[in-house]
Amino acid sequence: MIERANPAFDVEALRKEIDTMQRINHPNCIRLHDVFEEEKYICLVLDLVTGGELFDRIIARGHYSEKDAAEVSKEVLLAVAYLHAQGIVHRDLKPENLLYMSNDENTREYKHIKVADFGLARSFPPSAAFASASLLLLHFWVLLPRARGGEAHRAKAAARHQGRSK
Repeated sequence: MIERANPAFDVEALRKEIDTMQRINHPNCIRLHDVFEEEKYICLVLDLVTGGELFDRIIARGHYSEKDAAEVSKEVLLAVAYLHAQGIVHRDLKPENLLYMSNDENTREYKHIKVADFGLARSFPPSAAFASASLLLLHFWVLLPRARGGEAHRAKAAARHQGRSK
């Protein structure tokens, strides 16, 4: 709920954010379901996310394993590739704008993350969007399997290196 009387309220910026969010429909992006405008308020109906920010979860846990980081990276990269394919660039990706669906460790939503805050997002030409999305997907499929492999991948690489040095 946004109060129109708030001195920080910028109707033009909010309209741009709403226009952007109305184009987005991806499981790893916060979805705008509806907008209600009243005399004093504008109400945005968004996905319910109760798991908090990635930043807070990292701090609370004290560390993040390589496996956990790879899972988060995968979901964020899928969201970014989707956004770029739609001709949208987020421009404010940071742990505070990555929200977990749930704080309940017994649900599958506990590890499900969504990109939020499209206030700085901008549109760009579809041809550039396609190239960017393709590049991201290429990196995703080439680099992340190595990251997921973690120690096993490093051990294989070390074994290959030792075999060449003999």
